[in-house]
Formats: sequence, C-alpha cells, structure tokens
Amino acid sequence: MDLTLSQQFWTKLFILLNCLFGLFGIVLLGLGIKGYDILNKFNIILQGTMPIIFPIAIFIGCLLLLSTLIGFIGLWKPKQFIVIMHIAIIFIVVLSEICIASITISSIDQFHSTVNSSLLQAVKRFYSNHQYEEQMDRLQSRFRCCGAMSYMDYDKANSIPPFSCIVGYLVYSRGCSKAINNHIQRYIIVLIVLCYVFAFIKIIYVFISVYLLKRSYYKKNSLI
Repeated sequence: MDLTLSQQFWTKLFILLNCLFGLFGIVLLGLGIKGYDILNKFNIILQGTMPIIFPIAIFIGCLLLLSTLIGFIGLWKPKQFIVIMHIAIIFIVVLSEICIASITISSIDQFHSTVNSSLLQAVKRFYSNHQYEEQMDRLQSRFRCCGAMSYMDYDKANSIPPFSCIVGYLVYSRGCSKAINNHIQRYIIVLIVLCYVFAFIKIIYVFISVYLLKRSYYKKNSLI
C-alpha cells in the first residue's frame, strides 16, 4: 500500500528518532558501566560509595534499547498493543531520567563528602589492612594523588606516605578525594545533561505518538 506524504514523513521521523534513542541507550549503558566500573575497583576503600545515576543509567539504557526494538517491531507489524507498550516504556524512561538527574544534582555534595571521609579512613588503615593498602596504592598510582585531602593525611595518621605517592624525589600534592571526585563528576555531568535533553525530546515524541495513535483509532472507528 502506498503511503501518503504525511504518513511517509511520520514514518521517517519515527525511524530517525528511534535510531537516536537507541544510540542514546548505548551511550547511557557505556557511561553507566564505565563510571560503575571505576568506582567498583575501589569499592573497599570507598566503602561502596556509588552515585545512584550509574546503575540507573545502565537500567535506562537497557529500557531504551528494548523500547527501540519494540518500536521497530510495531513499524513492521502495526498492532495497537505494541504501539501502546512502546509509548509506555518511553514514558517510564522519561520519568526515570528526570527523577534520577534531579536526585543526583541534589546529592552530589553528599557523594563528595562520603568519598572524602572514606579515603581518610583508608589512610588510617593503610598499613594495617592489606586490602586497603592494595586499593589505595592502585588509586594513588592511577590518579597520581596522595592521601585523602593531601599527603599530609599520612602525617596526621602517624605514618609515612607510601611509594605509590612518590614520583622521583617528590610526593603527589593533590589529594585523592579531589582527584577521583573530579574524574567521576565528568561522567555525572554528561549523564545529567543527556538525561534532561533527551527527556525533553522524548516528551515531545510521546505527545506526538499519542496524538497519532488517537487519530488512527478514530479513523478506524469512522470506517466501521
């Protein structure tokens, strides 16, 4: 059956937006997994501290890929229940994106504070706990930092900075709390911006989809 110009436009727009949503889902998965993986490598010294946006981003990414798949199935086999399921998942994703982005903004300072206090405890236990020593060495070597706030944290704990703090004859001056917070914050900011931008796009998409679904429903009823 030949499509009208209007139908061709909406079909092409639908394909374009769903490809975009699928790509966004992959980006969310990638950023969420990357951020989660970085912090999980230091889960003992950070005492399991994890911004909620990382696991939720992974969940949203999976939902988006699922909704994209359902959307293309609905395009291939137009069924009302498939379209409704597709719209419902997109709507859930929009709510999740707005909520998690807003919650993350309000709790980011608490995350920074928790990281700092956890690393201070890790410095105190550095020479008495092998797991703390191993993860702190790895953290300090990777981010070229020392202690929580600075290398002076070891002095306050009546110990000396370990070899992972030292480069040549110098000690890293930057604290690991600032180093890891700055690194993780890049991922968080990108995720927050993407969540808000794509939530706005998807809100428009949902309204258009509902409008087209209603129009299709009324047309079918008028032909009966």
